[in-house]
Amino acid sequence: MVFFSKCRGWTTLFLEARRSYILLRKFRRFSVVNTSRKPGLVVGCGSNVVDLFVYVSQLPMRSGKVILSHNIDLKTESPTYTSSNIFVGGVTLNHLSWASRFGVPCGLLAAQGTDAHGQLIRGACKHLEICTDNVIVSSLYKSSSSIVFYDSKGERFILMMPGATSLMDADFMKEHFSSSLDKACFFTTEISQVPLSGVLYLLKLASEKGIPSVLDVDVSLTAACQRGNPAALGSESEFMECLNIASVVKFSLSESESLFRYLFPSSPCTLENRDFAVKFSLSLLRRLNSAKLVIVTMGSQGSILTSNSGSVFVPVLKDKPIVDTTGAGDAYLGGIIGGLYHLGFPKSESSLLSLGRVASRCASLCCSVVGGLASMEVDLRRFLVDLEKRNSEEDIVLPEMDLKPEAF
Repeated sequence: MVFFSKCRGWTTLFLEARRSYILLRKFRRFSVVNTSRKPGLVVGCGSNVVDLFVYVSQLPMRSGKVILSHNIDLKTESPTYTSSNIFVGGVTLNHLSWASRFGVPCGLLAAQGTDAHGQLIRGACKHLEICTDNVIVSSLYKSSSSIVFYDSKGERFILMMPGATSLMDADFMKEHFSSSLDKACFFTTEISQVPLSGVLYLLKLASEKGIPSVLDVDVSLTAACQRGNPAALGSESEFMECLNIASVVKFSLSESESLFRYLFPSSPCTLENRDFAVKFSLSLLRRLNSAKLVIVTMGSQGSILTSNSGSVFVPVLKDKPIVDTTGAGDAYLGGIIGGLYHLGFPKSESSLLSLGRVASRCASLCCSVVGGLASMEVDLRRFLVDLEKRNSEEDIVLPEMDLKPEAF
């Protein structure tokens, strides 16, 4: 009896030691040493701005008025700000900042001015260890900026002034960035402020070089391709071609619904119903030639990730109070990029769910502070290890559906 008791004791010790050894090996996979051996950068091209955050009791509405909570002199060319409400951000720069917290080497492609805003953005990149070798700086350019109105619920209304980013069409990209992806292993971009011809040029360049690409659809098809609007980004055909060439495509719910109405104009369905959102994701995955992963973020309802491995639903993490939702979707995609860089594209529903959990954790952290950039104090690589341990838990997986376009 004593002999068997000792055997059980030694077995327990052995299993615990084996588990610790496996976890240690997994952690080493995501160490800085391992990351430094991975060839190439994650290169991003898109929004990089200085945001002025203004807290208001009520968000601006059509024909309405709002009393600002900060003293802003809008009559001057350069309004006077306090350091407490000025933040560097922008869709693509936010992607890169969160990816960098996973130990991912990142670089920015951009056009900026020599103005104070440009200096702030480049200073933030240096602080975040994001390479700026491919940032074109000129006194002829004006750096991007925006005003973000946000309320007590964390909801926001954004006025964007793209500045030099709006100049980055296909001709600009060809002149300045034709060799910028030579050392890249991933490329991330957006439909937000960059002209669609410029986005398409770089997506094609990435495809030719065999580099996976990530596209964040931050502006709806209707807004991006509005005819007669001088601020429109391009044509509907360019919009669809961008979607068709990217390896990963991410939509928010509103952007998804705009595309849904474009593809299925006679359908009465709504994507607010989770089952229809899944069907739509599966439909897009089958329609888009290059897509390996389609993501629909649904705000407080969670997110849906769809790949050839299946579809998974990831609920929102609510472990931190919501302060500001600005950049949450960008942080989410930064988590996706970090996970893909270290783990590769998901090959099972379990790994797809783990990837979504990493991204959801980033979005939750982003919502707990004002602004969309990742904090330098946060090392996100440990989340990848933690999520590996959680893979044994019951997965939240949606059933596979036999989807045909006629279903809509």
